Amino acid sequence: MIHVDPITRCHAAAVEFWHRNPITVDPFVVQLASLKRHDSEPAVGDLSGQHLWEIDEDAVPKSTALSVLQSAILVNHGFNFLLWHEEDLARDPHATDSVIAAVKRRIDRLNQARNDAIEAMDGAIAALLNDGGKSAPSDSPRNTETPGSAIDRLSILSLRIYHYAERLADSHSSSPDSTNDESGRILREKIAATHALCLNQLDGLVGSLGQLLADLFAGRKRHELFRQLKMYNDPSLNPVLVASGRMAAGDRH
Repeated sequence: MIHVDPITRCHAAAVEFWHRNPITVDPFVVQLASLKRHDSEPAVGDLSGQHLWEIDEDAVPKSTALSVLQSAILVNHGFNFLLWHEEDLARDPHATDSVIAAVKRRIDRLNQARNDAIEAMDGAIAALLNDGGKSAPSDSPRNTETPGSAIDRLSILSLRIYHYAERLADSHSSSPDSTNDESGRILREKIAATHALCLNQLDGLVGSLGQLLADLFAGRKRHELFRQLKMYNDPSLNPVLVASGRMAAGDRH
């Protein structure tokens, strides 16, 4: 069995840490490559400079698959962190076309890696189930969402909660004059209500994911990898990239 609380604690701690210590995409690309090679001991703590995990050894034994799962969760979270801030840049009304184009390409690259990390999480969970002899009968029901996809949603929620809390703190620390005090109050109430809604959604998702994991490890549900099969970054499948490659080949002749 895998507990969800350590995952949410990891997400929250990483968001706090990365905002104090900015990260770049390169360490996560390297770490994602190690997940694909199934290295025996991916260095989870090395990604952020601190060890974020609290392992419940009674819940799930230490294993290669568990190490891969821990790394995949943190790598996925790192890509979501980077994506969040790239999306902010993409909405800058003063950004030039060349800046937006560069941001869009970075977003495509990050989103591809984020989806690869989701598959790595689900693959590691499949390995844990297999190692523990927890395979469900072939006629057992499947969930519409994989655990990896739910963990990805938890990651995004943790980022949303952090930024709403940050914005709420900023709204309280400002000192509006008497002419806009009412608008400031309305804004604070709006932010506070949305922050509370995010926390409620987090609680609901934690409970649902916990139940799904319990069902998987009890053999009540089947766990199957859902391959994302993204085409847009594949030069052999994206028609625009295919055409561009043919044009480049023609230029060489």
